[in-house]
Amino acid sequence: MNRGSTLSIYSVPIYVTLSYPIDMIKVNLQNRMYQTTTHCIKDIVNKNQYTKLYNGFRYGIINQFTKKAIQYNMYTKLMPNHNPIMVGLMSGPIISIIYTPLSVIKMKLQSVNMIKLNNFHNKDIKWFYKGFIINTMKESLFGSAFILSYLHTQKYSSGSYLSIFMYGSISYALIWSFLIPIDTIRTRVYKKRKNTIRG
Repeated sequence: MNRGSTLSIYSVPIYVTLSYPIDMIKVNLQNRMYQTTTHCIKDIVNKNQYTKLYNGFRYGIINQFTKKAIQYNMYTKLMPNHNPIMVGLMSGPIISIIYTPLSVIKMKLQSVNMIKLNNFHNKDIKWFYKGFIINTMKESLFGSAFILSYLHTQKYSSGSYLSIFMYGSISYALIWSFLIPIDTIRTRVYKKRKNTIRG
């Protein structure tokens, strides 16, 4: 395993811990539960519900470890015979098989109208795989674009962990900016509610 793979996998706990509150706010904005980011933060502060920022955290950790493990295993095994775009496209459906049900649970728990975990027991398999197609599209496009851009930016890297981290972060941020509309559609599919909390 090269330095990039090692850094990516071992940085998952740090990444999820720091970004999870932002992800929670994003999910609720995408679901139109709040009008603005400020309204969301004010509501949490006023209700003294800071722990809500980490609802479903363990599912976020599992999701990210799963994604990284599959992507980098496929990358190292398939890259000698396939280009980065094909590797990303092939990893999307495999990731989504595990990623989709965990994402459905995570986003339900992140909602301000939180559903308790034991309420999931009476759901059928279709409920857990709601949004599978759009999720597969997102993961396939993201995987392809990220691997391609990451390989390109590595040409300018010094090989140090800091340099790898910096170029990986730039690749991630640029690609995510283009894919946010697909992520919004996916979130809306997971939770079809239009309740809005006005600030």
